[in-house]
Amino acid sequence: VAGVGGVPASGVAGVVMNVTVTGPTSGGYLTVYPDGVSRPTASNLNWRPGETVANLVEVGLGQRGKVSFYSAFGETNVIVDVEGFYTGSGSSGSEGGVPGQPAGPVRICDTRPSSGEPYAGSTLGPGGTLPVQVTGVKGVPSSGVSAVVANITVTGSTSGGYLTVYPAGTALPTASNLNWRPGQTVANLAVVKLGSGGGVDVYNSGGNTNVVIDVLAWYG
Repeated sequence: VAGVGGVPASGVAGVVMNVTVTGPTSGGYLTVYPDGVSRPTASNLNWRPGETVANLVEVGLGQRGKVSFYSAFGETNVIVDVEGFYTGSGSSGSEGGVPGQPAGPVRICDTRPSSGEPYAGSTLGPGGTLPVQVTGVKGVPSSGVSAVVANITVTGSTSGGYLTVYPAGTALPTASNLNWRPGQTVANLAVVKLGSGGGVDVYNSGGNTNVVIDVLAWYG
């Protein structure tokens, strides 16, 4: 990434990219992460055979200014468009507007019963809202954080619906962060302001669905 397509060759901490998969031979998922670190458990895109799926991805640069792409199953083509970049270390705090970067995505919520992660077994029902603590969890600072960049995934849905993630303790907005059909696994990136107690509320419009939240960065 560094030194390619107008991205500076040095001084870049992370990039914002639109990542697309097309022509997959089977269902699967893609994980994007800094080159040279252990592959995290987060997924950035999920798809069925033959689908073309895109998602916004924010990722820190790893060794030699590169990022790694992991495809779980089958074969697929990947298209990567860089939309912006952050300068500075990006390693702690958010000096100059650079978001703080944990060491790869950190999973703060996974409602699937056997996940072993926070909120395991808290599957959301129709019209249900799940309060999720963000600050002080898995390396996210316990104070001084105003918002987070998070990859949000829904899976195992029993009907079509939408998901809204918003600051804890505030009124439910009309925006949706994800929309899906029954049984789909769908992911999307969101920048969410934190509410009371350093948390967010997650609202599910219909049916039962599981929710996975991976924090990629935070703002002071």
